[in-house]
Order: sequence, then structure tokens, then C-alpha cells
Amino acid sequence: MKVFRAIESIYKKAGFHLRIGLNPCTYGWDAAPFGVLFGPDGAVNTGGGSIAIDEVGFIESLAECLQPKSILVIGNSFGLSTLALALAWPQSRVVAIDCGAPTFTLMHRIMDPDLTARRLPSDFGITLTRTLAVENGLDIRVVQGYSPQDLGLAKNEQSSLFDLVFIDGDHRNSQVVADFLGARDISTGDCVYVFHDVINWDLESGVRECARISGLNQMILTRTSSGMGVLFPDGHASLNEHLAPYAERADLIRSLRGRSMSNWLFRLVRKSNTSRVVTTLRTWLRST
Repeated sequence: MKVFRAIESIYKKAGFHLRIGLNPCTYGWDAAPFGVLFGPDGAVNTGGGSIAIDEVGFIESLAECLQPKSILVIGNSFGLSTLALALAWPQSRVVAIDCGAPTFTLMHRIMDPDLTARRLPSDFGITLTRTLAVENGLDIRVVQGYSPQDLGLAKNEQSSLFDLVFIDGDHRNSQVVADFLGARDISTGDCVYVFHDVINWDLESGVRECARISGLNQMILTRTSSGMGVLFPDGHASLNEHLAPYAERADLIRSLRGRSMSNWLFRLVRKSNTSRVVTTLRTWLRST
């Protein structure tokens, strides 16, 4: 986990604390594995969180079979995934695009009140990522704009077409398809596309549509924290073998999903006074 250690050190030296990698079963919060940045005045709201520690490790492992020259990131937030990609491929240029819109929706307030506790300049995460890149000698460019309509701004930062794209923008299936199509127009035919939050945000249909349109191979990485997705062409034969360990058997996934309610009850009982819960259940059953 050399890349993650470097990322944690970069933020720490800049005066930030990275809350990340917590167990959702222990803390009862689905987003616990993903990163939130804290400064001296509290959490930094840059429009979202970040990838998880295991997903940083996954990106690092991709360097074993991919050597991209140009990398595009759609959705920068506070820059963790952008830094991870730049550290995994220090010889490559990473260009990120972000709209710079903090999240203050009711859903985000419920999911993570720390993240929406205060307002910051819309370009805070963009400026921070640029600063960290310069201070640490990383070949990163960050532009402010919306995907797909402003992807030309990202292309202007790189003379060659992109051959690795990381998509982590607006989490709607229609937007996933729009981001993919926009990125494909400025990418090589051998480009590999990595999607974040596919399972967590129910984006599987969007990724499937991208695969259908493009004819690319598809794999959903069920063993990653967010359930990432990858699309890749036939020319990357070694990539299929590399990705396979990150995907659980489909029948076992179906079995686990069928137990979701019993797992929730188990966690409730485990965290409560067991005898009191049992007594309450007995009383309720007798009264029905």
C-alpha cells in the first residue's frame, strides 16, 4: 500500500486529516470506508468523498498490467483518486475535471452531516489538488467544468488522447453513460474505463449500457468497497486475469443479498442488550 501511505502523508503535511477505511459493520454507516477530509475547522465539503483504501490498492495494482500515458479523471472532489492515479503512474499526466459544486442536499446531510456542515469556495478541492500536485512534483492538471460538455477543457491540457479514464462524477445512470461517451471521444481505442460506486449507487445498468454501446468487455468488481466497474477492449488480455480476483462468484452474491434483512437484525442484536431485545420480541409475539 505504498500509494496510500504517500497520499496520507501528502494530506498530513498540508495540515489535513483523512478519515477513511472504517468498518461499516462496526460503525453502522455504509460510507465509513470512504474518505472525508478534515481541516482545522472541520470537514471539507468538495462535492463528495473519495475512493476507499482497498480501491487505492486496486489502482496501484493496475500498474502491473497497464502503462497509460494520459489519464482522465471525471470527478475530482478533494483529489484523492487523482493523487492515487498520479502516484501509481508517475510518468503519466493526469487531467481531472470537476464542477466544484459542494453537496448540501437533504440526502447528503443525512448520509454525512460532517461533510455538509459548512460552506467553502466552489473551487476549494480543485485549488487544493493543484497545490498538492505542485508541492509533491506530480504531473496533475485540474480544470473546473461539467462533464461531458466541458471535457474539451480537459483535452486541452494533454496533447495525446487518454488511455485510462476514471469516472466518479454525478451518480446517475444517465450521467454515467454521458460521461463515458464524452470521454470516449477524446480517448484511444485501447482505453480502459474504471467506474467508481457502481454497486453502492445502483449504477450497474449504466455501466452495462456503456458496454453495450461500445462492445467493450465488462467486469464488476464486487470485492471492492464501492463495487467498481471496469470496461476494457480485447487487446488487454492480461487485464481480464488481473481483474478476476476482485469479482466474487455471482451465485454467492445473490445468496448474500438474500440475507440482507437477517444480517441487519443480527447487527442490531449484537449492538444492543441481547436479553432486553429477546424479551421485547417475545412480548411482541405474544401480543400478536
